Amino acid sequence: LSPFLLQAVAKREPNPVSRFRDHFLRRAQFDAASWYHRVAAALVGNHVDDATLSSVEKIVEQAGPDASTEESEAEDVQRQLDEFHAANVQSLSKIILQSAGKGSGYLVLNPLSFNRRVVVDLPDAANPPVAEGVIKAVQFDEHRKSVVVDVPGSGFAWIAIPDEAMPPKVSKVPIAEHGLLQNEFFQVHISETTGCFSQFKEHGRIPNRLSQQLASRFPNEQTLEVNKGEEGEEPKERRTYYSEMRSNSLEVTSDGPAMGEIVTKGDLIDQQNDKRLAGFRQVFRVWRGKPTLE
Repeated sequence: LSPFLLQAVAKREPNPVSRFRDHFLRRAQFDAASWYHRVAAALVGNHVDDATLSSVEKIVEQAGPDASTEESEAEDVQRQLDEFHAANVQSLSKIILQSAGKGSGYLVLNPLSFNRRVVVDLPDAANPPVAEGVIKAVQFDEHRKSVVVDVPGSGFAWIAIPDEAMPPKVSKVPIAEHGLLQNEFFQVHISETTGCFSQFKEHGRIPNRLSQQLASRFPNEQTLEVNKGEEGEEPKERRTYYSEMRSNSLEVTSDGPAMGEIVTKGDLIDQQNDKRLAGFRQVFRVWRGKPTLE
């Protein structure tokens, strides 16, 4: 149990959580760019290590979570990292595609050592790709152009864009209904009362795996009266540190064919005085072919 979060909060340090997240995202981006750089160098017979890698890595590490970096300095580090990443993606892509035939498409690179099933956005695609081979599902409408694609470890996948639109394959099982998201792996039940998901379970008569709520935690435990005012019932006490979650709306914003999405909005309420403490907006999303809930 690390004491660092408690200490950072007690000292009122800025970004006690997100500064660590930001650093690890930058580190992951550098590691990916480093892989592109080394693979491109190896394919053309150059040395896989050079001074550029060391200098960029030094910049990333010096802007770590414990550095007293100004916001403008952090933005400059991110800009340099973005440029380094984009340049190495471009150089490796040119080598891979130099003997490619005619036709347009998207090249998807995987710098990690294991196979990945990922969602790839195709913002400029004129027509939807065909759901076959490495392409497991296609969502192509006025709101989103995306595919679910398998990319081999330390390799790449090619998403070909056809010259003409082909009729999409549509499943008979809906991926999103009012209060329910599902794919071939699991079902997610969204509560209309709270706006959170009340059940996350596999298909069939299998117990619930997980539930979720948002809450504001009070500094001190509160005592609440349950069934207060109900005739013939003695008020009962309940103790809690947490607010109540109340949903105001639940909307299906995408019902497929590849992506199901539900958006809920509501408030966190102090039960003692019915005061609104905060508002919330939650987006729940599932994809065909992916065993994860976003």
